[in-house]
Amino acid sequence: LLLLGFPILDTLFLIWMRVRRGTSAFDKSEDHIALRFLKKGYSKRKALVAMMAWALFFVAGGVALSRASNLFGIMILILAGGGGLVLTSKMSRVKV
Repeated sequence: LLLLGFPILDTLFLIWMRVRRGTSAFDKSEDHIALRFLKKGYSKRKALVAMMAWALFFVAGGVALSRASNLFGIMILILAGGGGLVLTSKMSRVKV
């Protein structure tokens, strides 16, 4: 699941933001993290690089988790969860 961390995070972020706003989780809107990067002033290229970096962060965590001991695995999950929280808290402040 951690290998798909970024798309899963984006989906959960969309659902959370739409529910908070009182709209259906299935309605079309400009809530995606990619569009929030653009609204924040990133160029398309920089937004793509930022999203690729986040995806790589989760993939590296997933690969490391598959080879880690239990204690180190828990630390990887905490790091990945904290990274996801940092990203979503910053992106939730961007006006859409």
